[in-house]
Amino acid sequence: MPNETTMFDVGWDFENSSVQDGVVRNVLLCGSRSKNGYDFEKGAFGKDPATLYDNIPVYLNHSWDQRVEAYAGYVTNVKLVDGKPRGDIVVLTKTEAGKTFLAIAEAKPPNVGMSHVAQYKFNSSGNVETVKSYRDWE
Repeated sequence: MPNETTMFDVGWDFENSSVQDGVVRNVLLCGSRSKNGYDFEKGAFGKDPATLYDNIPVYLNHSWDQRVEAYAGYVTNVKLVDGKPRGDIVVLTKTEAGKTFLAIAEAKPPNVGMSHVAQYKFNSSGNVETVKSYRDWE
């Protein structure tokens, strides 16, 4: 499969996160498998995932057409932990979207959805799409 842009439904992981002064710390930004059937190869995020995720906006809704009213904050302090990107989310605490996002993060509910739009290089094997790399075209 060629390089392409797609939306991944990857799910937030708030289990090991904490909320301090309007920042949600240590959030899993993308796991090993997306809920819409993509597997992420080891190394798909490169050596420095900060180049992929730092300052990426965070919205409440799963949509290709994001609206400013749904803008809740942005990602910062990204690092690889066990081969997966984790980072902090600076929340706009005075907006309705920010307040909603903080309430969700503090409650740590199961199965909370998160998605991101990204350009990836894929390997195809039968019915499985494997993400080989992110913005790393050879």
